Amino acid sequence: KRIPQGWSGPPPGWNRLAPEWTVYPRAGTAPGGWQGSEGEGTCATVVRHGVYRVRVATEMPNSSAADTRLRQRARPRTTKRKRTYDVPGHSHLLTFSCYRRRPYLATDGAKDAFLESLAASRKRLGYEIVAFVVMPEHVHLLVFPKAPGLKVASILQSVKQPVARRLKGDGPFWQPGGGHDRNIHSTKAANAAIEYVHNNPVVRGLSRSQHGYKWSSASWYRDRTGPLELDPW
Repeated sequence: KRIPQGWSGPPPGWNRLAPEWTVYPRAGTAPGGWQGSEGEGTCATVVRHGVYRVRVATEMPNSSAADTRLRQRARPRTTKRKRTYDVPGHSHLLTFSCYRRRPYLATDGAKDAFLESLAASRKRLGYEIVAFVVMPEHVHLLVFPKAPGLKVASILQSVKQPVARRLKGDGPFWQPGGGHDRNIHSTKAANAAIEYVHNNPVVRGLSRSQHGYKWSSASWYRDRTGPLELDPW
């Protein structure tokens, strides 16, 4: 899409609609070797995953301020923002990952350390654990914050920080941003969430059956065994 010379900025709301756009500050640096100029001046290329391309003249007279704003607004967002709705009476299906999805929880000792932290967090804050699974690089956790005023953010901090302190190597242990939080407010949704959590190891090929995977709550639902006792539900 061609932009006339003299254009001073992106269309309204473009950074909200496409925050992952990347600015290539000089001609010839975009994928596929897109280059050229629009009227006078050097041409920059804005690319959204190689699908939508815009050529923008960046060295026009009196355009340095606009160009600086363009570059600042077009920086890719590297951290996901987690939206949390702390509604009384709702359970929460929480998903959070190790840094860059690295398998920091792959060993038995790492999984055991996470479950120890989870048990201590529950005792300290007073919430119910409905279901869980510890995968090599991420965790699914279904909880009910029964204590008045208890926030999901407090639960996550209470569980994750001790694990990071205990197992952290040279870099960060958990992926920044908090992960994903889904409110569960019906029995049907809760049953579907439990099934989803317990089926993760089967889908990944880590176990032939749900209860055959040691680091989940599936065996508790079958015969009240497992690495962590659940709360009545």
